[in-house]
Amino acid sequence: MRGVVVLDRFDYRKESWGYILQDKIHDRIWGISDQNWYDMLNGNASAYEDILSSHPYRHKGWFFIGDNKPEYFDISVPISISWSLTDQCNSRCLFCCNDADKSKNYGIETNHIFRILDEVKAWGIMRLIIGGGEPTVRHDISNILLYAHDIGLRPALATNGTMLTKEFVNLVKKVCCTLQISLDTLNRDTYCFLRGIDAIDDLKRNIYMAVEQAAPVRIVTVVTSKNYFQLDEIADFIFKAGIRQWFIFRMLQSGRAIDNAAQIGEINSLELMRKIHKLYVSYPDIDIFTWGDGEADQVSVYVESNGNIIVRDYRQGQLIKLNDIEKNIISRSLVNF
Repeated sequence: MRGVVVLDRFDYRKESWGYILQDKIHDRIWGISDQNWYDMLNGNASAYEDILSSHPYRHKGWFFIGDNKPEYFDISVPISISWSLTDQCNSRCLFCCNDADKSKNYGIETNHIFRILDEVKAWGIMRLIIGGGEPTVRHDISNILLYAHDIGLRPALATNGTMLTKEFVNLVKKVCCTLQISLDTLNRDTYCFLRGIDAIDDLKRNIYMAVEQAAPVRIVTVVTSKNYFQLDEIADFIFKAGIRQWFIFRMLQSGRAIDNAAQIGEINSLELMRKIHKLYVSYPDIDIFTWGDGEADQVSVYVESNGNIIVRDYRQGQLIKLNDIEKNIISRSLVNF
């Protein structure tokens, strides 16, 4: 059963081996054994300095915290789900894993989305990432985020950042745990090449605006051979803007990225990790997190724009359809859908 906020910072969910914790401030997931959980509830939190710090992504471990780690690990339902609310997008990125653009599917109706959100809440999903396509092209995005918040979810919003307004960012600040903005380059030519539109000025202006509004901004960079040598410049921009979370993603082998892989080019994993280590040293105040090389990174649970729930295995290039939520296969609570 999903629990309540602990220490005003953590949400939790019970599993057979212990608990899953979600850091509600920094949007990170942890695993903790029953014994360490009880110790934490009894106020013995000294051992958890890493997760209680302002830099939880620098934790020397990966998932489990504490000395008493479970002997086995399984989960009752997914910890995190990414939801592509729409396949429409105002840009056309060469590395898009969803093959989104202006002509694609807008997505299902608002009331259907509300019902799926109810299901996600009932399952005990701890982290919901709302993206697209570009989620801000939907006219009902504010109502969707408000509804998610009202039923007890606090989603992360993933956006290209080019269509943000001050009014919308103020809403996101209140109802979302993270405003995840894509920034792959500060160079206009590189931006136009990678993303298919000339919107770098709008993006930079909106990032500054979001920071000024005290929104929980996280920058996400998809690294390719075209922007690898610009990472230092991006890091300097992030630091000077006052942003303290930066996720660096490897290009996913899915969607349009497959067709354009040779044109974009990938970076050797070891070379990338060496570069990121240098960034750690140069920018100790920025939480830098990498995604895309680990085994767990290669399997993700998605809700597609049409309501299908799928598991995407990037290692094997496979798409596994589980159920169609919209058609009421998963839950008996939607019999009148």
